[in-house]
Amino acid sequence: MHRRGPMVAAMIRGWASSLAGHRAGSWACKVYLDLSVRGNPSCAVTPTKIRCWVTAQERLPAEPVPGRPLHTTGAAVVPRPNSSASRTSSLTLLTSDGSEVRAVAKGARKPGGRLAARTDLFSEVDLLLAVGRSLDVVSEAALVNAHAGIRGELDRVCAASAICEVARLTCFDGTEDPFLYPILCRALLACEEAVDRPHLDLVVAAYAFKTLAHGGWRPELDRCVSCGDDVPTFFSVAAGGVLCASCAREVEGAEPVSAARISWLRFLISATFDQLMATEIDSETAYGLAGEAHVWAATHLDARLRAFEFMLSA
Repeated sequence: MHRRGPMVAAMIRGWASSLAGHRAGSWACKVYLDLSVRGNPSCAVTPTKIRCWVTAQERLPAEPVPGRPLHTTGAAVVPRPNSSASRTSSLTLLTSDGSEVRAVAKGARKPGGRLAARTDLFSEVDLLLAVGRSLDVVSEAALVNAHAGIRGELDRVCAASAICEVARLTCFDGTEDPFLYPILCRALLACEEAVDRPHLDLVVAAYAFKTLAHGGWRPELDRCVSCGDDVPTFFSVAAGGVLCASCAREVEGAEPVSAARISWLRFLISATFDQLMATEIDSETAYGLAGEAHVWAATHLDARLRAFEFMLSA
């Protein structure tokens, strides 16, 4: 038995390598040798058994490669999952330091997978990531806040999706910005707290204007962006803010704006989410502010905001 061991082991290695590569061959061979040393009767290995072993190994969630460096993300929000394989979820994460991280959660789409609920959309999670060549691999995940109040209501899901869409376009890989993570978490919490659709529109509009203003796209609302006149009566997204009547004639797309609308825009940028929740607003005004925020974000981020568009049409 022991004399035949090396020869049979080489045969097993060849069969397994042809099925699933060198790593699987080494694994199957190791199992055979362990059984042989113990004198187990099941050491009579056939290609069928090896095929079953290799298939089982392939279907297990991938473990981090020994020696691969690990890092934690503190707490991260999952703005957008996208599928890259049948049972693998590719995640775009906004980390607690404000940078973007892309990772894969092996087996997250498998029924009963341990990562399925912890890497769901809008979730705040603590993650342990194994650093990969192109994408990190989720090794462990602990749910911090699932924002369960958002789920189950179309209006809240639409609002949260629009917020996360803007978040995804305003964070960047390797660029830290401590402002982005807390405001996103607070905006998602506000989506749960909002009592009606107008306040959801208000939350989305406020988040978009606050985040873009922080990133350098703050609208000028005090005086004409062209001549400095302090009595503006028009608003232009392309020009970057309000315009006087004389300058507006030279700017394509400039629209009349009331003093009340300008006051609302100032309030969206300066007010806290608690103040927004306590403010009374009618549906027409809230919808108009959300529309302004959509045009402002789409123009200056140079992107089509599909989730934002769906929210406004729902």
